[in-house]
Amino acid sequence: LHAAEGSCYFTMELVEGVSFIDWVRPSRLAVGPTRPRHDILGSPVHELRLRGVLVQLVDALIALHKAEKLHRDLKPSNVLVTQQGRLALLDFGLVSSLTEDTPERLAVGTPVYMSPEQASDQPLTEASDWYSVGAMLYEALVGRRPFEGDSEQVMTRKQTESPPSPLAVAPKTPPDLAQLAMQLLAPSPKSRPSGLDILAQLGAAPSPRTRAMARSAVPSTFVGRKRELDELRRAQADARRRGQTVLVKGKSGMGKTALVRTFLRSLGESVFVLEGRCFEREQVPFKMLDGVVDRLSGALVALPADVVASVVPRDAAALLRLFPALRRVAALADGGAQAAPPPADPAELRRRGFAALRALLARLARVQPVAIFIDDAHWGDADSAACLAELIAAGDAGLFIVVAHRPEDYLGVIAKLRPPAPRRGDVRELVLAPLSETAAREIVAPLAERFGRDAERVEAVLRAG
Repeated sequence: LHAAEGSCYFTMELVEGVSFIDWVRPSRLAVGPTRPRHDILGSPVHELRLRGVLVQLVDALIALHKAEKLHRDLKPSNVLVTQQGRLALLDFGLVSSLTEDTPERLAVGTPVYMSPEQASDQPLTEASDWYSVGAMLYEALVGRRPFEGDSEQVMTRKQTESPPSPLAVAPKTPPDLAQLAMQLLAPSPKSRPSGLDILAQLGAAPSPRTRAMARSAVPSTFVGRKRELDELRRAQADARRRGQTVLVKGKSGMGKTALVRTFLRSLGESVFVLEGRCFEREQVPFKMLDGVVDRLSGALVALPADVVASVVPRDAAALLRLFPALRRVAALADGGAQAAPPPADPAELRRRGFAALRALLARLARVQPVAIFIDDAHWGDADSAACLAELIAAGDAGLFIVVAHRPEDYLGVIAKLRPPAPRRGDVRELVLAPLSETAAREIVAPLAERFGRDAERVEAVLRAG
């Protein structure tokens, strides 16, 4: 993610390949969206290619679903295959979360590949994506889609009809693939096989990376770290009299994020929690504060108008210039319009904008205590560090800041956050050591039971840890 001169953009891999159908039904004439249907019908299916990329597609979707996302627009043009036979799943413009309380139910997508429940604006599950895989497999086997016609006809027929078996259309179709296609095209989502069932039918298993995602998705109970949680509680209690900061240091994978989030969840609704995270390959202004300000804008929008009006800083124009996300807060937008124009000098703009952010947070902390959590701060930036250092040094009552980082201060960001010696009493360091053997066993044993591992394997994992 990059931001430059007010514009934001992503960089990503350029995939040089052909669509799913062009790969499994190769043509000497043409490829791409302009390829005529009669050419697809006249090009026999390459069974080995089809089996190979079908396994890759199913594996990719399992990984996506383990990340609790639905694709919602699976079709041949969104699945490219390189000349080396590597499949890439593309176009996540319609992706949605499986965990949303009120998921979007709009009939968005491509009708000929869309599941019946998606076409009829019903709740979606993983089975909706598997239906689209079935439609692509059906087209690969016989050269045409399960239902043809205009969008309205196709969406209506999906509700009441089943397509003919691929064996009835193309008798030389491999029977196991024909059966799989019909299973995936079942009108009822509950009747469709899961991703793991599909791989089993294809004689395959999830890739190592997908298996790793499946293991990480297993819910676990937070264990141990009582001392560390107690230290965070004491620091947060002290922050009510004078602002406090805790620098949580630990190696990668030591559990810094889990510790802090467990603590923050224990605060309930009694504290405004503003969380952000730094990414190594992200290049945006004030990236240590980007997520924090997004959460801040959401918190302000939810407050009564009179309360928001009471926290608007005097120099709102400079604040909005540095952090445009706050423009969604009507009182801030109005305050910025009425305030003096922001200075043209970048250094003066930052100084006044930082001061305005500090004033806003200090006033908000008088309404309700504020907890700021910045994760992976070792990937932070100098401008954010300067702003955060000012917040830390000011020590405004009610403001509690937690910064999680690795021991390696690659960019010197953490060093900038430590105030001069006379003020260091407001900054505490919390170093995470490895878990005790008892706590480690509490984590490993349930996972071993879940995955059918024996006690000997548990001991081996503990020794290796």
